[in-house]
Amino acid sequence: MNSIFEMIRQSASRWPDKEILIELPMDETGERGITYSGLITRAEGVAALLRKQGCQPKSRVLLLFNSNIEFTVAFLGCIFGGVIAVPMYLTKGASFVEELKAFSADCLTNLLLTTSEMQPMLQARLPGYSIYTTDGLSEEAEYIPADLSPLSEAFILYTSGSTGRPKGVVHTHQSFSSHVMSVQDRLRLQDTDSSVCVSPLQHIMGMLNVFISLTFGLQVVFLPMLRVLQSPLEWVTELSRRRATIFLGPDFVYKLAAGAYTQEQAEGLDLSHLRISLSGSERVLPSTVDSFTRIFSRHGFAATSLIIGYGMTEAGIISISALNEQPIGLESLPGIYSCGQVVAGYHAVIVDSSSGRECGSGETGEVWVKGPGLADRYWNNSDQTKLDFGLYLPEGEGPFFRTGDLACKIDGNLFLTGRLKEIIIIKGQNFYPDDIEAGVRRQATAIGQCAAFSVDASEGERLIVIVETALQDKGELSRLSERTVADIQVRNGIRIAELLYVSPQSLPLTRTGKLQRSQCRVLYVEKKLNPVYIYEHLTDMTGESKSRSPFTTGLTNELTVNELRNTVLADLTAAFKRLLPGETESIDIGMPIHLLGTDSITAIELHHLVEEKYGVQLPITYYLEGNTIETIAGRIIEESRASAVMEASPTIEELDQDTMDMETVYNRLDSYSEEELNRILDALQR
Repeated sequence: MNSIFEMIRQSASRWPDKEILIELPMDETGERGITYSGLITRAEGVAALLRKQGCQPKSRVLLLFNSNIEFTVAFLGCIFGGVIAVPMYLTKGASFVEELKAFSADCLTNLLLTTSEMQPMLQARLPGYSIYTTDGLSEEAEYIPADLSPLSEAFILYTSGSTGRPKGVVHTHQSFSSHVMSVQDRLRLQDTDSSVCVSPLQHIMGMLNVFISLTFGLQVVFLPMLRVLQSPLEWVTELSRRRATIFLGPDFVYKLAAGAYTQEQAEGLDLSHLRISLSGSERVLPSTVDSFTRIFSRHGFAATSLIIGYGMTEAGIISISALNEQPIGLESLPGIYSCGQVVAGYHAVIVDSSSGRECGSGETGEVWVKGPGLADRYWNNSDQTKLDFGLYLPEGEGPFFRTGDLACKIDGNLFLTGRLKEIIIIKGQNFYPDDIEAGVRRQATAIGQCAAFSVDASEGERLIVIVETALQDKGELSRLSERTVADIQVRNGIRIAELLYVSPQSLPLTRTGKLQRSQCRVLYVEKKLNPVYIYEHLTDMTGESKSRSPFTTGLTNELTVNELRNTVLADLTAAFKRLLPGETESIDIGMPIHLLGTDSITAIELHHLVEEKYGVQLPITYYLEGNTIETIAGRIIEESRASAVMEASPTIEELDQDTMDMETVYNRLDSYSEEELNRILDALQR
C-alpha cells in the first residue's frame, strides 16, 4: 500500500493550483488559503529546516500552532523530513507549561515548531527549548527526501490528562494510511466534495478530516471552534454559504445549533447539498440527532445524511453507520442509536471483561478491535502497550486492542452502552477523575475513598461524585457540599450534578486497594449505595423541611416591594463590605460582582447569608457569574414571594370537600401538582 503522504504528493501534481485549504480567522476579518503546490513547497521547506538543525530520522518534534494551515504545513514537513510529529494542544492556564514539559520529557525532545507570532511567548515560558518558526521560511531551501518505510513512526498523539504518566499513541505510516483508506472505502469521498472542519487537528477526527481530504482532493475550510461556541449556527451557515458536502463534528455542535436556531438567523439557509454529516468524538444523543434533523429539514437537510461514527485516538474511526439510511434504534436499548458496522480492515468483538469470552448477540461487554489501522503502540511504555494492545480470546485469536468501551452487537451493528474507561467526557471536554477527586479531598480531612464518574442522561453526561465519610450531621454535610461544588466548578470548570455521601469502607476496592470506579458507577445506577446524604444541583435531597424565614412572612404582610428591595440591597451591600478584602467605603450596586473581587469563598459566604436570612437558596455559581447586587436582590425577592405563596397555600388534606373555596383553588392552580389537581377533580365529582 502506498503511503497517503505519497498520495498527497500525487494529488498535488494533479491539481497544483487548487486552493486546497482555507482558514477563517477568529475575528471574521477575512480568510487565507493555500494551494496544493504552495502546501508541498512550504512543507519541504520545513523538512529542510529540520535537517539543517540536525534532526535525525525518528527525532521527535513538538508542534504548537493556533493556525490550522500552519499546523498542516509543519506536520507534512515533519513527515517529509522523516521525523516524528508530536501535535500539542495550545491551552490556556497555569497547567499548560507543566503539561507540555511532561509530554516533551516522555518523548525525549526539546525541539518545537511554532509561528513567529507565538515564538517570543513560548521562548520566555520554555527556557532551554529549541523553538523554530515555520512562517517566513525561504522557499529556496534544499530539500532531500527522507528514506521512509511503512513501519516508520509518523506521529504521536498524547491522550493523558494532568495526572498520571502521559500516554503517547504511536501511528506508523502504514497504520495511518491503512485507516485513511478504510474510512474512504466507507464514505466514498470525491474530489468534487468539500468540507468544513471544526475539530482541532490535534484530535484524531480533525486529522482524519484533513488528511483524507488532502489525499483525495477535497477542499477543507477550517472554522475555529471558538467561533462555533460564540455563534452556534456559524458552522451550518458556512456549510450553506460554501455549498460544502461533508461535515464531521461532535454531538454538542449539533445540539448547540439546534438550540440556537431562529427563523431570522436561518433565513436563506440551504443544506440540500450536504451529502455526509458525521457525528462522532463523543456519545451521540438520539435527542440531538432528532432535534437537529427536525429543525434543519426545513432547510433541505436530509435525515439520511446524518451518520454516526465511533472511534478513538488508538484506532481512529472504528465504525460508521450506514450511508443514506436513518440511524437505527432499538426498543430494548432506549436512548441509544447504533454507530454502525466496523469499517473495512477492522474486526471488532464484544468481550465479557470478567471471563474474557466473546459475548453473544445482544450481550453487553467490552469492545475489542484489531486491524492494520490500529496504532502501533504507546510511546516508550511497553507495560501499558501489553495491557491494551496485546489481548487474546481464549481460542487464541488476537492480538486485540481493548477500547474500554461497553457495547453490544446486533446484526453486525455496534450499540455503545457506556464506558469502562475512567475518563469523563462532558460537552466535548475531557475531565480526569483523579483531578476531581483530589479537589473533593481538599475540602475536609474526614473523607475516605472518593469516586468521580459520569452517567448518561437525556441531556447528556452528568458528573457524579461519591464520598466516604464518617460525618453524619446534615448541616455540616450541606456546607461541605457547597464548598466542594464551588471549588470544583472554579478549579476544574465542571459542575457536579450529584454528590453522595456513604459510610466508610462502602466503595469497592481491588485486592491491592485500588478504587474500582466502574463498579462504583454500577452501584450508583442500580441504587445500591445506601447514601447517608445526597446533594443534587445544590438542592437538599434529604427530604427534611426547612424552617420558614421571617423575611418570607413579611412579603405577604405589611412590607411593600420597594421597602423589601431597599432592605435586601442594604443587607447585601453591608455583606460585601464585610467580605471583600481591604477597605471598601462604597459599593456600586450596578457593577457585576465578579469585578468587585468575589471568589468561590465569597460566593459560599453569600450563599449562606441569603439562605439563612431570607430563606432563599440560589446556586453558588449565581454569585460567580456577571450578576450585580441589584439583580441578586431582585432574584431574592422573586424567590421569596414564590415561596411565601406556596407556604400560604392549603394542602389537599386541608381542603374540606363541603367547604372548599373554589376561588382560592382557582387562584392557586399553579401551586398544585398534576396528582393534586386530579384529586381535587375526583373530590368534586364525588
